[in-house]
Amino acid sequence: MNLVLQGPALEQGHVDEAARMTRASSAERIAPRAYRLANASQDKSLAAWCEAREIDHAFMPEGRRFADLKLLAMDMDSTLITVECIDELGELAGKKREIAAITAQAMRGEIDYTESLRRRVALLQGLEESALGRVYDERLRLTPGADRLLAACKRHRVQLLLVSGGFTFFTERLKARLDIDYTVSNVLGIERGRLTGRRSRGQGRQVPQRREGAEGPQGADRRPRRRRERPQDDGRGRRVDRVPRQAGGARSGELRAQLVRPGRRA
Repeated sequence: MNLVLQGPALEQGHVDEAARMTRASSAERIAPRAYRLANASQDKSLAAWCEAREIDHAFMPEGRRFADLKLLAMDMDSTLITVECIDELGELAGKKREIAAITAQAMRGEIDYTESLRRRVALLQGLEESALGRVYDERLRLTPGADRLLAACKRHRVQLLLVSGGFTFFTERLKARLDIDYTVSNVLGIERGRLTGRRSRGQGRQVPQRREGAEGPQGADRRPRRRRERPQDDGRGRRVDRVPRQAGGARSGELRAQLVRPGRRA
């Protein structure tokens, strides 16, 4: 098993220490701030050690190739992009502190995700719809390295899935901009140009855009779609594209994605 370490804070001293912890046989530099440690053991203390030093890490089987992968799944806020969109909307609504407090409660496990989202969205009631465009145009930025990761996926025909507790206004624009295949996110209710403070089931259409030459989910044929498909609803006010079953997940705050091999179901 190989251990891959990467991150802007990664130094040679970190690599040497990680090699000792995992009893790796060698360390190879594979990028300016990335190393591969060969034959590394899975030390239980490694995750906390990397977290404290802001270093991303992953154990990879020997011989795994990018071309063997089928799907990359990632979160949006503080992962693919550098901001939390709902916090930015909250600031424009004058409610950023209140929204951040609810987020902290959820992180401590005091309230569940559904309830925390309901409370935060409620605080946006009355905010002008134009605020969504302001956040996208003025504040939303890709995480450094995201463009290179997505470009590599396209070269190797790895499909892209963006899963977000955020909102379709942002995920659909990123989908078109970055040529993402599938998205899962929430729909904000809007009436008369202002946010209602509730999620909507949404009646618009969303269509996965398959790249030429890429296989569809579960071996679907490669011919262009002849008709557009209506979005599905998961029963909780979230609009969902048709998504392949081999779906991984990504942790918020880091540009990490679970890459799923052919035939595996998450």
